[in-house]
Order: sequence, then structure tokens, then C-alpha cells
Amino acid sequence: MALIEQKQMKILHLHHTNYFLVENKDGKFLSIDNGYPCTLYEYKRKVKEAGINFEDIIGAIVTHLHLDHAGLLGELCQVIPDCYLIGNQRQDEINEMERIILRDRNYAGYKKIDLEKIKFISIDEMNIYLEEKKFGGTIIATPSHSKDSVTYITDDGTAIIGDLTPLCNVMEDNKEENEDWNKLFDLNVKNVIPSHANEF
Repeated sequence: MALIEQKQMKILHLHHTNYFLVENKDGKFLSIDNGYPCTLYEYKRKVKEAGINFEDIIGAIVTHLHLDHAGLLGELCQVIPDCYLIGNQRQDEINEMERIILRDRNYAGYKKIDLEKIKFISIDEMNIYLEEKKFGGTIIATPSHSKDSVTYITDDGTAIIGDLTPLCNVMEDNKEENEDWNKLFDLNVKNVIPSHANEF
């Protein structure tokens, strides 16, 4: 895969969670994780505060299908051209997330994900998309948090890990978590940005 110079990555802080916008060489953005259900207005405001035109977001992905990462996806897919679910992010995971959302009165206005607006693709297909759209970086599976979890790694070695257990909390006998971190080490990750803490 060709190395593509990445212009910048913006981090949006909303509801104690980090959301990401990766810029390509053409000044367009990929949204990585997007927020809780029913928060589109707040998300758009954060995008504006970051100095980005919302219309310049051309794609959206999530690290995994939990409501604090993908709860806004149903609304976002109505206004962003390309929304992708990757690898093991499938119907069962959507159903489980939406079951939790729909029983919460705080999300009475929740818009369910329109499957016709979603493109289900493999990790390899997503990595081709990243190259073709000049975003660069690599997606890998990191299923120790949930079987559908993925990590995005920039070409300069910054990893967006979602809810992967921080390395300092990984137990020696936890094979799955150690395997995920070894994948990151093998790809020469230099910086890590979790969803609910500062970069380390």
C-alpha cells in the first residue's frame, strides 16, 4: 500500500468521548466514530468549531458498534455519502446496539440505521478505500474488546483504538488483549488515542 501524506487529524471531544476526523490530500474528511444517539446537532457544532465544513465529510466508519461510538450512525448516513461497516460489524451487532438504544427513554427520537445506506465491506476492502480516497492509514481487527472492534492506524503511527484495553491494564494471561497490542507493536505504532482518555 502506498504511503500517503496525511494533512491532519482533528479530535472532537463530546460527552466524555473522542471522535475523529481524518483529512485526505484533497481536503475531505473521514469520520471515525461519531457519537451517541440523537446528537447530530451537537456533532455538527463540534465539526464547525474545528473549522471544518460538514459537507467536506465524505465517509464515516466506527471502531465498533456500541452506542457511544455508533449511536449516531443512523442519522449520519442520511447526510454523508459513504458510511461503512467493516469486517465483523454486521446485522447482529446493529441489532444488539439498537435494542439497548430503543429501551432508553433518553433516545426517544432515535433513527434506526437504514441498511440500504450502509456499505458492509471487509477490512481489505476498507484499506483499498483509504488508499483510493487518499486518506492513507490502515485498518486492522482488534477484537479483544468486542468481536467487531477495529483500529485505524495512520501512516505516521498514530492508532485510534476505540475501547481497546490500555496497555498498562492488560494482564499477562489475557491472550486476546496481548495479541491485539502485539499487532500494534508489529505495525510500529508510536502514539495511541483511546476513545475515553488522552493520547499516550
